[in-house]
Amino acid sequence: MRLLPLILLAMTLPACTGDDTDTDTDTDTDTDSDTDSDTIIDPGLDCQPATYLGDEDWPFVISVPETVTLCGTFDEGRTLEEEIDAKALLQIPAGRYPLPGEGTDVPLRVPMCVKASDGSIHTAGPVGAVTANRNEWNGSVSLNPMFEQELEGGGAFSFFAYTSFVPPDEPGEVVVTDDPPDPWANDALYTSWCAETGHEFCPKDTGTNFAVCNPTTYQPQSHTVEFSGGDVIFEILMGESAASTEPAAFVRASGTLDGASFDQKDYWKLIYRPAHHHFQRDFGVFFDAPISGACGLKMVGLDPWEGATTVPDVELVDCDLKTVETRKTSSHVWER
Repeated sequence: MRLLPLILLAMTLPACTGDDTDTDTDTDTDTDSDTDSDTIIDPGLDCQPATYLGDEDWPFVISVPETVTLCGTFDEGRTLEEEIDAKALLQIPAGRYPLPGEGTDVPLRVPMCVKASDGSIHTAGPVGAVTANRNEWNGSVSLNPMFEQELEGGGAFSFFAYTSFVPPDEPGEVVVTDDPPDPWANDALYTSWCAETGHEFCPKDTGTNFAVCNPTTYQPQSHTVEFSGGDVIFEILMGESAASTEPAAFVRASGTLDGASFDQKDYWKLIYRPAHHHFQRDFGVFFDAPISGACGLKMVGLDPWEGATTVPDVELVDCDLKTVETRKTSSHVWER
């Protein structure tokens, strides 16, 4: 199964409060390193995207068995603070969405919608256009449809799809679900939202990729840190990659601060930014209510290596993730 990632123009997130109401019923509030509960996403997201307009007989298909919501993920080119603004959700309704095997500027509309970090909703509006790039080499065929359409609410939605096959076989399909993608697959789909039209594909470093919110088949990893006045466990799920930085999801942060406990699983309040291949890791978490005058805490430059000689301090932060106080760390354990 393939993942549908999306690149999204950064927008502003109201960090410490927010109006998203979760319906999570998980009662586990321990601070161990298990990942026995799902990350909370917005259960009320239902932005009624427009209908598909295309040709049902086209050969290359985007298949969505059930309506899926995907979460904005990190980009190593951003700072931890910039990751706050880049958070967003993508919703794709269940359906079968064929793409052409040939042609230039062929009319097409693909249903989807985005909830940006400021709460605004952006949906497929006017009909867009797709160009199907087809190349043949050594008996095989690669097909690369590139598509763009303007959105109601601003910006333009675009995607680059890829499949390869050997005739007389026909192009296959990209299956989009809430399961993690196969990093070794020959079929792929990459989507984006640009601030302006006229892009074949948004540059990665201008926005946000989308990925599976709860990739439970990924390897669980945790960082347990003790510091002056408290402790924190950062939990991530780490995937595999054929070449680029591995996909990952920051799914939980729990611990204590000055005698008060916290256990955060809300997507909007968990902030993560790694260096290349996660060789260093930046974490931020916003509490549900302030503790000791802080909206949350962060750690920047945490090393995922056994016996790391330098462990960064824990920084208490305001609701913009700016440091208000520093706490000395006393221990760090990385588990995987």
